[in-house]
Amino acid sequence: MPVTTRYHCIPTDCVERYLDLRCAGAYALQEAGFTFSGISKLVYGYHISTGYLSEMHLVLMTLEGAGTLRTEKNIYIMEKGDLLMVPKGLIYEYFVTGNAWNIAWCFLQDIPAWNVLRVSQPLYYKSCDTTSLVFTMEGYLTESSEMNNARAVDLYAGLVVHHLNQLINKYLGSHCLADERTIDMLWRQVMDAPGQPWDLASMAQRAGMSISTFQRNTKKKYHFSPHKLILQIRMDHARLLLESTQYPVKFIAGRVGYSDEFTFSTAFKHTHGLPPAKWRTETKLKHQAFQDRINNPTLSLSIQVPAT
Repeated sequence: MPVTTRYHCIPTDCVERYLDLRCAGAYALQEAGFTFSGISKLVYGYHISTGYLSEMHLVLMTLEGAGTLRTEKNIYIMEKGDLLMVPKGLIYEYFVTGNAWNIAWCFLQDIPAWNVLRVSQPLYYKSCDTTSLVFTMEGYLTESSEMNNARAVDLYAGLVVHHLNQLINKYLGSHCLADERTIDMLWRQVMDAPGQPWDLASMAQRAGMSISTFQRNTKKKYHFSPHKLILQIRMDHARLLLESTQYPVKFIAGRVGYSDEFTFSTAFKHTHGLPPAKWRTETKLKHQAFQDRINNPTLSLSIQVPAT
């Protein structure tokens, strides 16, 4: 069956317990963007296919047995202890592989709290320790079903969020640090050679990322889009050359990736407020005025003589 076909098959022997997100004490889960979560004991024949781009992130943990999650590009066979983080924006299906598949799972809204899950493909980890998270989910299920103690429900809700955060950061943190180092190295190359024809597609390919992931990672770290960051690097380099050399403006334009002097001058003025030639002149005048003050202190001092 194609992964793009929407399909639901849930045998009656399956046992699924859902975290009640509407009960008193569920505020921490609501605030953290939990939309649908629980612990399930699934049997052979269970099969879900979304058939459309998911609007939520999925964190899926295998407690016992085996199951499979398949996207349009990859297949993930999950066994006991395996952890799979599936970002929003993918079409996928998941089903029981053997006789049974016991899982804990959380569907999460795409909110800033889960920015770390904004990756291009699922992230798969073997032999993970999910004990603390599953234990607190069990506690929440028990307390919320009895509703004898709203304070206990609230406590477990906070612990579920806390342990999910810890789990994601523990296993996804190393992945994000690797991405960050890759981004750093690439942008150092741009700073070292601003005149190279840097374009979005080739930069994303060098970083080993999709274009959208590269854009997102760049903006997350530097607070600029790749296009604006390249422009800023080029204009800053041009400013340094104007201030420290006598190179012609046309030559500097070429050094920072512009074949046309007029286009370069327009971009420089837009960034720094003055055309390149005028910037160089103004900078020299300011530098000369500063040197004059250093060499002749009396030019910049106004001595006040107290009245007697």
